[in-house]
Amino acid sequence: MIVLPYNLMAGQIARAAQVMANFNALVSAISSLAFGSYQAKVIAWGGTYDALVSDNLIVIREGSASATLVVLPAQASYPNLASSGQANMVIVKEGSGLITPSTPITISAADGALIDGLISQTITGPYGALSMIPDGAKWNIVA
Repeated sequence: MIVLPYNLMAGQIARAAQVMANFNALVSAISSLAFGSYQAKVIAWGGTYDALVSDNLIVIREGSASATLVVLPAQASYPNLASSGQANMVIVKEGSGLITPSTPITISAADGALIDGLISQTITGPYGALSMIPDGAKWNIVA
């Protein structure tokens, strides 16, 4: 909350209120762009999960403690980042805290596209996550 000095004139107060309203609208718009609406999936450990293009957040938890494979959709399924400037972020998250190096989550792409230069990436630590963006040819880890 911003507190205005008590000696401002009425016009200045009205202008300050308008500036604050514009600022709040801008913050709201940025939040929508940054966090938007995500399609989340919660899946059980073990086996293979073929991710959908609409999946933005994939949380692996519950179920038996066994290795899990998440297969990302083919690059052609997404807008081309280079030409469209749009990117769909996909986050794969270990959500149980029970993962160990012997029960990893392995992530690969359906079309064999590399993920930061490797054919697959692995999450082996409790609550670990990978955030990735496709660029039309490969997956780029961003966090």
